[in-house]
Amino acid sequence: MTFLLSQLAGTGDISGIVAPMQLSLKSLICFAVNDNLDAGNAEGGSHWTLAVYSKKDRTFFHYDSASGSCNVLAARKVARAVQPYLEDPSKKSKVVAVQTPMQTNAYDCGVYVLGGYPFLVTFSHATSQ
Repeated sequence: MTFLLSQLAGTGDISGIVAPMQLSLKSLICFAVNDNLDAGNAEGGSHWTLAVYSKKDRTFFHYDSASGSCNVLAARKVARAVQPYLEDPSKKSKVVAVQTPMQTNAYDCGVYVLGGYPFLVTFSHATSQ
């Protein structure tokens, strides 16, 4: 879903896709982000990260398990795509990199996104309240 939203952003109205998700009612929204910039290449992209929107902070927190990754650009693209559908579209959100555990190989980024990061996000959100 994240890839679809980022690819369609700026090309037309995506409200038909986004509206049923009721994003403005959520306190945290997680987006699995891939660095594939070519919608025509299904096998494109080589790295996964997690962007988490916090309504309380009006911030997208970006979790990246690979040092030197340029995935923050893809995370910013996702943020721009969904910004109009958040609680106050006139107030721009920022994307902030979060220091996270690093993978020790070139292939575990998806494991971090699906397994480890959701725990970190839940824990950090619970302790910040």
